[in-house]
Amino acid sequence: MTGLGLAITIASIWAVIAFGLAGLFIYRYCKFCRVFNRQCMQPEERNYD
Repeated sequence: MTGLGLAITIASIWAVIAFGLAGLFIYRYCKFCRVFNRQCMQPEERNYD
């Protein structure tokens, strides 16, 4: 394996890790925001759709 091939392999592994962490972070963040908004709002303000 050449240096370029190794660099591409490492870059692709890092890309997979970065996208995985970003997706997990966004998922957790949205879940937290939903729970947080539900607790902060008054029952009359909640829209059950």
